[in-house]
Amino acid sequence: MMKENIKYTLLKHILNEGRLEDTIAKYAGTLPEGVVRELSQNDPSGNNKYLDWMVKTVIQVPNEKADIITKIKCFHDNNARLTENHINAVYTPMETQRGSTEEHKAVIAKIKKAPKDINSYPSHHWLKPLCEYFEEQKPKTASRVKLYEDDKWLVVAPLTHQASCSYGAHSTWCVSTSNSSYFSQYMGNGILVFFIDKKGSHSTKTSANVYKFAVHINFDNPSPDRWNWYSMDDTPTDARLMMNLVPQSLMNVAKKYLDDVLKELGKQSSVDEKELNDKSLAWYRTGNRYIIFLDYTNYTWTNINTAADWLMKFNTNRPVDLSRYKDSGYPFVTLDIRAGRLPSLNTSYLAWNPVLNLRQPDNTVLRSALFAPNQGFNGNYNNIGSNLNNLPEDKRGLVYENYINLFNKSEFVKTLRIRTNELQVGDVIIFRPHGRTYGRGENLSVVRVAEKSLVLSNGSRIARSASSTKEKVTGAVKIVDDSIRTESRWIRTRII
Repeated sequence: MMKENIKYTLLKHILNEGRLEDTIAKYAGTLPEGVVRELSQNDPSGNNKYLDWMVKTVIQVPNEKADIITKIKCFHDNNARLTENHINAVYTPMETQRGSTEEHKAVIAKIKKAPKDINSYPSHHWLKPLCEYFEEQKPKTASRVKLYEDDKWLVVAPLTHQASCSYGAHSTWCVSTSNSSYFSQYMGNGILVFFIDKKGSHSTKTSANVYKFAVHINFDNPSPDRWNWYSMDDTPTDARLMMNLVPQSLMNVAKKYLDDVLKELGKQSSVDEKELNDKSLAWYRTGNRYIIFLDYTNYTWTNINTAADWLMKFNTNRPVDLSRYKDSGYPFVTLDIRAGRLPSLNTSYLAWNPVLNLRQPDNTVLRSALFAPNQGFNGNYNNIGSNLNNLPEDKRGLVYENYINLFNKSEFVKTLRIRTNELQVGDVIIFRPHGRTYGRGENLSVVRVAEKSLVLSNGSRIARSASSTKEKVTGAVKIVDDSIRTESRWIRTRII
């Protein structure tokens, strides 16, 4: 099928490698690098979202690594559909059990407060009852829907990557390879249906004993003449040709299944505005689009994605990655209402530029300047006003405060590229291992200067020469409150 955009794949690889290298450095000396890499390979999120939690849990109980991997995969698979009712059904009875301690009750209270945040669970043992619950609830046919079968034809719609691999065996479809991201990509915007001719054969794959076609039906193009067909060799095939080749009765089966899926999605597509009031910081609607600002007060950039977990019911196959905006701006979410199916969930951001453009030589930004006329938030060359003008003044103020708070948590570093032979002991540089010049690095200080090399605070050595350069950290940019108060003749400036 269609291949992933090469630039997107490269960027995703860079970000994932950055998180992995950061985790390896964080737990160096505590857990072998090989174990961390193994956990990364088994992180079901595909972007190392759970890696830090997995590492900490393995450090607690190193002999239960396999069980930890199993439980985190179960948590990830069921996270999108996790509701308050599920949590109450699993954990409320545990609160009243004989012998339940105050410590256990505190953990359960934390889980109930943020059930989709993996950090609410102290260990994989707390995931066990949840996984057992979902296993009991799972229908026996949850992996696929059999639409039709007779002596010649089998028509199935895979619901899981495992089912796609099973029914797609001997084909070269990307959704049936070991890389589950392709399956998630296609299921995120439509359905897959496999037509298997049990009496057919492939000219070169004689061991298959069957012939297969796959069709991807995009929700935006549900008409049969717009369906995307693929041969067993993954060759795109004309839709009109397939409409004539495939028996009409089988086409009708696929159409009915599509109609049923669209109807079910339509039932889930309504947006509860009361829920928006309760769970968001502020929101407004313009046409068919909801603009939603999340409250990040109790979140850091390491767990910020969980702030949007309550919105994942609208698009369970497309994880929200808010953390990727750390160097760009304050993230927010949009929901586009679409007739007959789930809203389209997307993310954007309010740029950091209004802050960075006001940076002073000491790397501070005065709060008063951000609110001054014709600059900062009120400037003409940023997207702040266009996205916030539809909010009431009090709600707009909440978003401004949240923006300021999150910017200061970002520790936005300003750097200066400098020759390594000009670095001195105590200077801090951005260190990227293995010669990388891109992606997030680690801030390390120079601890020793030799004639031809520099020793960094993690023990690494880098060349010291006039031809080699590194990014020297000049400091983190901070927004400071410049409101002046006099107490006992002292004038104080408070950092937010």
